[in-house]
Amino acid sequence: MEMAGSSEKRIPQQDSMEEFVSDALEIKDIPGKGHGLVVKRRVDMGELLFVTRALVVAPAETVVSKLVEVLQHADNDKRRAFLSLYHGPNKEREIAELDCFWCSKSRNQKVGERIQIGENRVGRVLAFNSGSNSNGDVCLWLLPALLNHDCAPTAVSIRLDEDTLAHVAAVTLEPGDEITDTYVNQLEKWDARQQRLHQPWQVACGCQRCSTEENALTSDTAASLSQLVQNACDTTNVSEGALLNRLASARHSVSAALSDASSCEETRRLLHASFLMPNIVAAKIYESPHCTAKDRRDKCALISWEICLAMEQVAPLSQMHFDFSELRYRHCQGLGKE
Repeated sequence: MEMAGSSEKRIPQQDSMEEFVSDALEIKDIPGKGHGLVVKRRVDMGELLFVTRALVVAPAETVVSKLVEVLQHADNDKRRAFLSLYHGPNKEREIAELDCFWCSKSRNQKVGERIQIGENRVGRVLAFNSGSNSNGDVCLWLLPALLNHDCAPTAVSIRLDEDTLAHVAAVTLEPGDEITDTYVNQLEKWDARQQRLHQPWQVACGCQRCSTEENALTSDTAASLSQLVQNACDTTNVSEGALLNRLASARHSVSAALSDASSCEETRRLLHASFLMPNIVAAKIYESPHCTAKDRRDKCALISWEICLAMEQVAPLSQMHFDFSELRYRHCQGLGKE
């Protein structure tokens, strides 16, 4: 479980918060995925799911030895939680109770016989589940590591400080729904996301977004749009006006192709998320006070709104969603009421 997906949102550093786990959560065996987190009651969009601190934070060159040391001093609850984490395809693992995943406290302080964990297992768990903080240290968060991947995740992570993460519901969840995160760049198209998931996790994503994209767009159409987007966003030796014209042409071509692909507006917005870069580059150019384009503020607001509509389908409440929502409202002078 990689923490560097675009679903993460950051807030200014503050004092560490107490750990928290919602009473809505439970660990389940998810068919085809292994262990995962699901909700056992309705959870509203934006509701806090959990706050958790990292089990280990250390530079990459020492993190394995540091984690071995942490586990040597940990009680069996922490060890069970650790042993429940993914450590490679077709590798057996335990299923631990949710109470085992607290890092700041433990319900099991019995000395007893300790569960042994080898250094190879530690290295494999870190390879598949670790994230990083702004200092470049490797971090392992136990509870977030249970979140399976989805290209349109149901949760968003918020960095509270260098070792503390909060997760909130990105959508409204009904009993039995899975809490998911993303392991990939959500702006990439279907085949690129699949490629990134194959290494190192060796899984093929069958989420709703991937299925929709695969079925709605032929491989030739997707490849053509991808090349169009790449060429349009090339800023090498091009004037502002020429670049904006090229980006506008690419945006129009993408819109036309997606209209041909689906008559459903929500589906088109979901597909658009994989080809958003011309919008993002254009919005950033129009945002600049040095931009000489006529009506730049109105154009910035309109393009930012297009980005927000796509983000609502694949990454609601994410940092990018918030950033372009703010950009839209900062530049919406002259626009009529939506």
